[in-house]
Amino acid sequence: MGGFALIPQVVDAVKLPVIAAGGIADGRGLAAAFALGAEGVQIGTAFLPCAGSGASKTYRTALSLFAANGTDLTDAFTGRFPNRRHVE
Repeated sequence: MGGFALIPQVVDAVKLPVIAAGGIADGRGLAAAFALGAEGVQIGTAFLPCAGSGASKTYRTALSLFAANGTDLTDAFTGRFPNRRHVE
């Protein structure tokens, strides 16, 4: 079951604000999450190519080489930032 099917069920089941995350990468997904009852939205992967994301330049460049309509698996990037520094 996908996230958009789960959002209204979670909203109905809990008394806390629901933050939608996963699979949301543009304004349409953002609007859909809010329409389904989410009070916030987390967008992650769409921002990885940004210089301030903490991802290496090599990884940011690699992201631009793949089509947005598929899934590619890699073990070259874990998502963890052991030496992450705050960027303002």
